Amino acid sequence: MPKIIPNSARQRVRIAKDVIKQVEAGRLIPEQGVYVRTTVGEYITVDQYSSDKVCRVCALGSILVSMVDRYNSLTPGYRHNIGTYAIPEEDNTYLLSLFPDARIIEDVFEAVASDYETKFSVWAKAYPEPRARMIAIMENIIRNKGAFVIEDVGVPANAS
Repeated sequence: MPKIIPNSARQRVRIAKDVIKQVEAGRLIPEQGVYVRTTVGEYITVDQYSSDKVCRVCALGSILVSMVDRYNSLTPGYRHNIGTYAIPEEDNTYLLSLFPDARIIEDVFEAVASDYETKFSVWAKAYPEPRARMIAIMENIIRNKGAFVIEDVGVPANAS
């Protein structure tokens, strides 16, 4: 019997909480420009993945790792490559079907602060460090009951 995969708002909230927990535990290291890699740079597939590996991840990579950890499966018989810098199109399509806001989440995470004000750079300026930005994105998903609301930037910890 296939494992349940996150297709509801409640399950997306669980995934977001799990990502925060793993980031705070040091198991996931948020890093821009990376999908999922171990800290020694090894490329892995879901078949080789184990929950004791420390991984460098982007926003989508963190969601994928959490889904693998939580459900031990993504889709029956589907082999996800989680060890590349570029997000494989099949993973991107799959994540979008489960997390409708996945592209926006990733753009917000990967954005760099610039003088040109965009919704993405507002996040980068509020949370210049990838770790803080990752946690803020996941807190946004929790606050908004499974949806990512780009206008809800939250309050950075160092804000006065």
